[in-house]
Amino acid sequence: SDSLRSLEIGSDNILWIGSDSGLTGYNGSAWISYNNAVNNLASDKVSSIQVSSGTILLGTNNGISSGQINAIDNITWETPYRTDNSELINNRINSINVDSLGTYWFCTDSGVTVIADTSWESLSTSSNFFLSKNIVLSINQQSTRMQYLGTENGGVSRFYYGVDGVTGASPIQKQWTAIEPDSLARIQPGLLSDTVKATMVANNGDPWFGTQHGVSTHIGP
Repeated sequence: SDSLRSLEIGSDNILWIGSDSGLTGYNGSAWISYNNAVNNLASDKVSSIQVSSGTILLGTNNGISSGQINAIDNITWETPYRTDNSELINNRINSINVDSLGTYWFCTDSGVTVIADTSWESLSTSSNFFLSKNIVLSINQQSTRMQYLGTENGGVSRFYYGVDGVTGASPIQKQWTAIEPDSLARIQPGLLSDTVKATMVANNGDPWFGTQHGVSTHIGP
């Protein structure tokens, strides 16, 4: 079977599907597929997709693919970005986000690589910024200024990109509202699990975190 790994809908209403076999697009009437053998993608295992201003980014287990969408069946692909031809910190990309300033965030197994214009910067547990664990599984998919990073066994770290570049924020320490299967919402201090596989920021600004044991939403500063 072919594992579906990611979904994204662009402003042109094209649905993009990432799987173990590459990228598939659907515009309501036509389907198109892109893969490594024909289109020189970074890898066929597409773990994350971001579409912004006509550019599509694919995070894979072997680097980043970037392409210009001319039409659903016409994407101009660039040479994949990897550690050997860029400042990417690790080739395994788990999640991508583009913030409100147009800054790109790439979450990997070795930390986070941030690209602003042509400047590349990488954050890890050994850098000057706080990152609780180097395996970063998720980042909110909304174009916010504060980025919420879900890690493996390290909970959530927050980062902000401003005019002076990346600044770190301490982990969220306030209480959370935790939601578990077959139970009512209740207050619990801390995440249900320190492995956070999904992150979302709601319209009211509240961040939600999907963990191994349920969903938590942060209700404090």
